Amino acid sequence: QPMAQLTKLGKDELLALVAELQSDKAALMRQCERLAESKEGYDVLIQSLENQVQSMRDSQAKELAVMYEESLTARSEQEYSIAVLRLENQRLKDEIAAYAVFQEQNETLQAALSDLHKQAAEREARYAEEMATLKD
Repeated sequence: QPMAQLTKLGKDELLALVAELQSDKAALMRQCERLAESKEGYDVLIQSLENQVQSMRDSQAKELAVMYEESLTARSEQEYSIAVLRLENQRLKDEIAAYAVFQEQNETLQAALSDLHKQAAEREARYAEEMATLKD
């Protein structure tokens, strides 16, 4: 049907229609060029945003790696402190045990010394008695 309508038009009308179509085509071509330029601009913007996102991800990954290393260091320091405290605790327990042994030995020695003092006093008393009896 559109072809039937075109065949009814005269030469001047067809030329005017062709000119109008060419004008429309030119306008559409300009619009396509503008859209292509806009697309290129958006592509550049998108690439820039993607680069920023990747940069942020890289920064976050580095920060997480640093934090992880710091946590490992802190954990190692804590484990070292715990080991030192355990050794110190064991040393103190050993000293307390040694003190208890020394205390027991001291008590034994004091008892032995007390017995010796007692024996010496008894001997001295006996000698004094013997001396008194010898003088008589």
